[in-house]
Amino acid sequence: MLSLFVSSDAALRPKLLAVVVCATLFLRSSTDENTAIVYAIAGETVHLTCPLPRPATPRIEWFDLVYNTDPRPKRIYSASGRRRGIEPSHPNGANYRVDANNFTLTIRNVKLEDAGTYNCTSRQDQQTLYQAYYLAVSGHPLCNGTKLMRAGQTGHYSCESEFSGNYQPKLDWHRGPDNYWKSVDKFEVRLAKRAFDLKASEVDDGTTFTCLLKFGDVIKECSVNLTVFYPVRDLVIDPIKESFTVDEEIRCSANGSPTPEISFEPALDPGRTGFGWRSITIPRSLTGKKATVECVATNLVDGRLKTVRKSISFSVKDDVGGDSETGDGGKKGQSTQSKASSSSGAIVGGIVVGIMILVIIVAVVFCVRLRKDKKPTKEENGGAKTQPPPTRCETQTTSVKEDEV
Repeated sequence: MLSLFVSSDAALRPKLLAVVVCATLFLRSSTDENTAIVYAIAGETVHLTCPLPRPATPRIEWFDLVYNTDPRPKRIYSASGRRRGIEPSHPNGANYRVDANNFTLTIRNVKLEDAGTYNCTSRQDQQTLYQAYYLAVSGHPLCNGTKLMRAGQTGHYSCESEFSGNYQPKLDWHRGPDNYWKSVDKFEVRLAKRAFDLKASEVDDGTTFTCLLKFGDVIKECSVNLTVFYPVRDLVIDPIKESFTVDEEIRCSANGSPTPEISFEPALDPGRTGFGWRSITIPRSLTGKKATVECVATNLVDGRLKTVRKSISFSVKDDVGGDSETGDGGKKGQSTQSKASSSSGAIVGGIVVGIMILVIIVAVVFCVRLRKDKKPTKEENGGAKTQPPPTRCETQTTSVKEDEV
């Protein structure tokens, strides 16, 4: 914003200019459209810039309408020529710093009392430029509520935050990270507050209720973790079956708050353990026997011990026995296989013998035909009866007989 003041009387000009500056800054105590709003959380650090064009030898000043005790703004800082620095008389001067190059005002450890209007001015001759800020300050959210309850009890929960200035932070409750939880506003002076009541049940055990504070673009949160005490319940044995093998696992689990203690009766070989569950392994000593195992779950609520029991009956088989049965079956299979092999061998042998007999028959038939073809006629022998020459088959037969003799 540009303010220009001109007076014909040179002597009155500085005094009138100071009056105009103070009046203009006072009017800027209300947040108009030209005022930048800065949101801050108590305890943090705030930086207010002074982005004003400056001539060669400007006079830069910071004022506030926060710690002033009269209508006139309170000077924080001034720089004119070689003279510059924080006003020693300012009540909050210890928390102010101004950069010597760009004249940015830094407010350290912001308090609720720091909320209000801050102005940077740049003056030379008759020209004055202004940059106005409205600082809104909120405290951190504080969550209160019952953290330990029994199932059926009602708890009261509230989230509150102090604030100062013309802007109030927005508070909302959420169940878990994202789910919005219905609550109502509680109006108090300079205190934002949102609350709800809850009748606890088993499903609420371990629930986290989170309050989100939104203040401009600033987001802060607080939370309450709820523990609901309830007796042990939902006892489960897994698996449920009629027979087990050696070293197989039986698992028992239960719900409750505090977490139930799990045990087995009789106490068999210990297995694994976890949050609300325990397991055992079937020992070899139960091989071939029938057994009954009872699972016991207990917890203490309001000084009373609650116990739930569940049992399972089963028979025990050994893996080795099962393997031996399989081995017997294997032996039977091998016997059957050997029998099948013998039968196959007999069949193959019969086929070979049949082929040999067939070859012999063919050979005999061939010899007989050959003999008939070589028999001489009467005309060929002059009517005389002569013995036909021996055939190859006869020669072979004769030689065999001689060898035998």
